[in-house]
Amino acid sequence: LMTRKRAIYTDNFNGKHSLSYSFPLMFHRKTHHVMLDSEITDDAGMVVLENMAELAVHCLSQRGDDRPTMKEVAERLDMMRRLYPHATSACEHNCFARSYGASSSVAIPLGETTHGTIDMSELVEDLAR
Repeated sequence: LMTRKRAIYTDNFNGKHSLSYSFPLMFHRKTHHVMLDSEITDDAGMVVLENMAELAVHCLSQRGDDRPTMKEVAERLDMMRRLYPHATSACEHNCFARSYGASSSVAIPLGETTHGTIDMSELVEDLAR
């Protein structure tokens, strides 16, 4: 969601890459910022995005024993929501269902990106709360 890329994506040179391989690699090289969706990389949200990126990389660890449990992931997301309520601007919508439609599921198109399906900045704001 942070990159708006599919699991296997095509780069600018028509090369196919695995997001689960390239994002952690770029994260460790501290160059992952270029992969983040430009619509959600404002100054206010970068603290949250950095924490989310770190968590995503942790979840993508090669060894299963090194990955957090779903409970640990949920706790960490909740902690981010509590620690960084100021990191995002006020959202116009009060709840997830109203922001993204009546359903809590979000449709992802089969195209190369998720562009146009949901407002990514609103999703980051919701996760940050």
